[in-house]
Amino acid sequence: MLRVGVSNNGKAEVWTYDNYNYEDEWTPMSSTGFDANDTIVRTLFVDPSGNFYAGTSNNSGAEVYQFDIGPPPRWTAIGNLPNNITSVRSMVWYNNKLYIGVRNDTDGANIYRYDGGGTLTAIASAGFGDPTQNTVVWDMAVFQNKLYAYVSGALGSTDSLEIYRYDGSSWEKVVGEGKSLGRGFGYSSNLANSMINHQDSGLYVSTIDVDQGGQVWHSPNGTDWTQINLNGFGQSSNYAVSALEVVSLNSYLVAGTYNDDGAEAWWVDLEEVENPVPDSFPTTGKYRNYFVLILGLMAIFGLYILPNYKIRVKKDK
Repeated sequence: MLRVGVSNNGKAEVWTYDNYNYEDEWTPMSSTGFDANDTIVRTLFVDPSGNFYAGTSNNSGAEVYQFDIGPPPRWTAIGNLPNNITSVRSMVWYNNKLYIGVRNDTDGANIYRYDGGGTLTAIASAGFGDPTQNTVVWDMAVFQNKLYAYVSGALGSTDSLEIYRYDGSSWEKVVGEGKSLGRGFGYSSNLANSMINHQDSGLYVSTIDVDQGGQVWHSPNGTDWTQINLNGFGQSSNYAVSALEVVSLNSYLVAGTYNDDGAEAWWVDLEEVENPVPDSFPTTGKYRNYFVLILGLMAIFGLYILPNYKIRVKKDK
């Protein structure tokens, strides 16, 4: 089953595609329960018990909703986030709880833990001590029993990225101001985007950099980081690496770009990342006319795909 969160005429919706036959139609899920001012479903998440969550954007106060099949089917807010939180950008499962990363342009980025029963507990606030520059938790991942948070300013800002990790009781900065790799991995215009973990080879993050081009960085331990692509894959017009995914039986890392001249998909054999260099991604064969991706590539749009769903990506010439 394929589910995607969208904005339809300025209203938040979730659509479902539950057959592999490409001639079948998409079906909207019930929007009952969403706030009238929710403008888009920004992120989707399914916990290990199969509970389905949607995080919205709303200038009057974003929310996280849980879907109830009913009857009647409806969405129910799991708690009350502060009204100055305008977007739920990321969700992850850690220590048997749902963790929620948000955007807050007033007080700085926050992370909340859902404790059940409508209780949301803030475990990180005030932009990790820098509420002016760290306004968005763009993504999160769990690696080696620690929760990693990928933060920066919002799109269009010059507040470059930092990375923090949480051991269940306290936070530690691993990339950013005061560390060996400063903000933005040393690039002042480098914003956060996607973060994924691959238990065999480590953490991977992608960036948005309108000056240099988007980047992909790898860490085998969460502390030491190495860039594994050329900036923008050799083209500054690839200014955002919009999504990362490990595909094909955990053999390849695929990166999808945002480019006004046409998006691209780049891939690298994960065995090559064991000894990464800035051009680990091949400079030839950057895409195949019909490259089969398994799982969701465009997670930036709130895409959730069950394993083995196949998408064909073709780059226009």
